[in-house]
Amino acid sequence: MFYFSLKEHNKKENINKFIISGVVLILLSLISIFFKELSVRLISYSVAFLFLFISYLNLLNINERRRYQSKKEVRPFVISQVFLILIAITFIIFPTKIQASISIFFGVYILVKNIFEFMRNKNNPYYRFSFSKVFSLLLGITLIVSPLFLSKFIVSIMSFLIFLIGTTLTSFGFSIKRKYID
Repeated sequence: MFYFSLKEHNKKENINKFIISGVVLILLSLISIFFKELSVRLISYSVAFLFLFISYLNLLNINERRRYQSKKEVRPFVISQVFLILIAITFIIFPTKIQASISIFFGVYILVKNIFEFMRNKNNPYYRFSFSKVFSLLLGITLIVSPLFLSKFIVSIMSFLIFLIGTTLTSFGFSIKRKYID
């Protein structure tokens, strides 16, 4: 139902598809904007689905390799298969905790990187502690103190982009409809 070719996008058959797709995207973005916790969970479930899909592709690869390779050569792929499935299950069971731990990891990484850079360049007279360094430090501290800040920020940006795409599709569908009505 939602397949439409962009080569001949202004065909009469695509009017309802554009309008319905746009309205669905607008509703999805509004739900994401107003219910951020639900959106964070949906992102975790989407990432889990992505890991399960990669795991499926890896399983196909393993089955193909078993035909012509030894068990020793296939073993690294089997190990990666187990890790992919464990990561997917973890994202499903602990959606917000995983995202919070990823956020804390990035915060610690940013802080440690900036501290080491400062320590390495403290005797350099040409080194400046610029606004970008201060912003980077504040971002690292924010990611550690408020772990879901990054996830909610990404959800907000994605929701805004989805809203823009939805309004564009809807208005495009209505403009095609006006073209065929006139």
